[in-house]
Amino acid sequence: MEKPKGGRGKHADYQSTHVRIPDIIKERVEHLKELFFSGELDQHDERVNRAMQLLQDSEKDIQLTNVDSPVLDLKQAITEAKKILKMKKSARESLTKLLTALYNVEVTKEDLIDDGN
Repeated sequence: MEKPKGGRGKHADYQSTHVRIPDIIKERVEHLKELFFSGELDQHDERVNRAMQLLQDSEKDIQLTNVDSPVLDLKQAITEAKKILKMKKSARESLTKLLTALYNVEVTKEDLIDDGN
């Protein structure tokens, strides 16, 4: 559809309105307007929907792979570290407990011994 020229008595074959938008999104709105007038808005919407579906599917896959090995977020890790520090154990023992909590994998003191590498 060609963008109609305005003027007295010349009506577009679509409804329009005036909307105030933030400057930061003006380019996006202009881009959508151009897609509308070029007739490509439907294809654009289909591409966006396919991309969103792919993103959601990949997020589900990521969540499924992390079910077996949950990793603590920073706040949880700090809470766990504070608990371990209150135990007043050796640094090696404290680190094994922290690494075990962070990675959900049993870490032993022997794992932290320097073997010359």
